[in-house]
Amino acid sequence: MVNEHVIHSKEQWRCLIPVTGFAEAEGEKGRMTKTWFSLKDQPIFAWAGLWRISNEWGPVYSGIMTDANEAIQPVHNRMPVLLHSDEYEQWLHGSFEDALAFQKRTFLPELVTMERTNELRKRKRHSSRHCCFDPDC
Repeated sequence: MVNEHVIHSKEQWRCLIPVTGFAEAEGEKGRMTKTWFSLKDQPIFAWAGLWRISNEWGPVYSGIMTDANEAIQPVHNRMPVLLHSDEYEQWLHGSFEDALAFQKRTFLPELVTMERTNELRKRKRHSSRHCCFDPDC
């Protein structure tokens, strides 16, 4: 989970990360497959994020994580902080307590769809300074 101080001190740097879905690795080490999650009846939705200007990389962002709900728990113990479209403004401009409440809530599991695939997860090696947003990662 994100440090509460980071959310509080960087309110002006909250952002929305648009996604159509997100994947988690599942299975035996070396033979893990991708399991995809999306939202029912939502072809695109938002993940709560924070952005900043990095001297080394320029504009960078990171997604806020929370404990997994019942739909995600069979695959992983954490999940993105997902937002409904009517919550975007509150995430972007709400108080510290508003932002923290999004991270502490349980996103309704009945709104999440899961698609298990046979697609092998490709593990790429990165230096510790790199972040990968490639779905093949």
